[in-house]
Amino acid sequence: SLFTAPKGWSFIAADYAAMELRVLSHIAKEHNMQKAFNEGADLHTYTGKLLFNKKEITKQERQIAKTVSFLIVYGGGAFNLSESMGISMKRSEGIIKNYQRVYPGIFAYMDFVNEFILNNGYAYTIFGRQRNLPNIASRDKKVVNRALRQGLNFTIQSTASDILLCALLGICKSFKDEEMQARVVATVHDSVEVVCPKEEEKRVLEIIYNEMVNYPVIKDLFGIEFAVPLAIDAEVGKSFGEGKNIEFIDGIPQL
Repeated sequence: SLFTAPKGWSFIAADYAAMELRVLSHIAKEHNMQKAFNEGADLHTYTGKLLFNKKEITKQERQIAKTVSFLIVYGGGAFNLSESMGISMKRSEGIIKNYQRVYPGIFAYMDFVNEFILNNGYAYTIFGRQRNLPNIASRDKKVVNRALRQGLNFTIQSTASDILLCALLGICKSFKDEEMQARVVATVHDSVEVVCPKEEEKRVLEIIYNEMVNYPVIKDLFGIEFAVPLAIDAEVGKSFGEGKNIEFIDGIPQL
């Protein structure tokens, strides 16, 4: 709440929803995960139902499904799942195995990235960014595994970062073209923070939604169409810490 808008202005924060998992589902061509996003399902509930082969799951089972998804992205395994969820190693190993059955495309993608890094010493993203990983040539297996994790993370996190940067370019250009007083004041991870006069609120939210969700800059510059929809959560208030959620219907904010 220390980060406030000028007097009479509004503070708007727009955050990508489940960005890294959306990116992963696209680049890994994981059709089961894409199906969840395309149907607008809650991904972790959807994953939990597949993992545990149940029509209804408990809160703990949803949390396990969520934890596994992020562990996979960050290179974790059964031990990490066992520690974080307080479940046995045997159960953790079974859940990881089931996850591999549910989302085989993710594991095939991980194998592809690991093999590419081992053969070439770098990783790359769909936008053409590269990260050199010279430690892959180490004789220390721990160092090699760390480089592999860094490379996999890079293909996902750098892609997510560049999506945000492209949206940022579009937002700033739209503000300038329309001679608005609104201005971007920060980005935090997958979010954009904007301050604007009260009377510009609606238009600012429309611009943010269009640039972040419809990503025209990416379509124009890279010709990329994502296999899943992008989504945002937006809040409007007097400060970064005090905002109310804004719902969008067909890109129009319901203020």
